[in-house]
Amino acid sequence: YRYRTDSQSRPDVYVYPVGLGLDPPLLLNPAGEEGMNFGMLLTVQEQQGRVDSFEIIESEPRDSPKGELPIAGWHVHAILEMKGAKHDTHLHIYTIDDQMLKIRTTYPHGRADAAKLEEFVTELLREVT
Repeated sequence: YRYRTDSQSRPDVYVYPVGLGLDPPLLLNPAGEEGMNFGMLLTVQEQQGRVDSFEIIESEPRDSPKGELPIAGWHVHAILEMKGAKHDTHLHIYTIDDQMLKIRTTYPHGRADAAKLEEFVTELLREVT
């Protein structure tokens, strides 16, 4: 799904199964594993020429925003350079039961309010749980 928020961000939201029904699941912390591997994805995109360069600003565990919901997750914020222009990209990822909820948002550097993006993520988590 692609959303439009009242800032200039347009979050893309993906929902997909975790572990494909395997018991036990392949990963102990799927959201954390995918969050920690995001830098490898950006490296591949750089090698493919889709990203000129990148810098990871933040990569850390992120439970549901403001501790309102008992959902473990991960957040990554990186600055990308693409075709000479800088962009912010955020990855919020959460494991909910046997589903993965991934929110990827990329926008021109400094053109969107990160606090409003966090509000969007909080509201989305409320709606899906």
